[in-house]
Amino acid sequence: MLSDVERKLLRITLNRYRNDWHTPDIQLLSQYSQRDNGTVRAGMRRLHEQGYLEADGGKIRAVR
Repeated sequence: MLSDVERKLLRITLNRYRNDWHTPDIQLLSQYSQRDNGTVRAGMRRLHEQGYLEADGGKIRAVR
């Protein structure tokens, strides 16, 4: 089960990718989610560990 932060970050990432064809960076995610950079990084790391995101070289490559 996703936490509120993880769910919000996943929704933002999906919507930005769907509308703009690129994944947002940490700064943009922080601005949209109104969370600090550390919280965003931790949330994105957990999404990656749980298999919701695929990353290559620190950049998001796929959203599942």
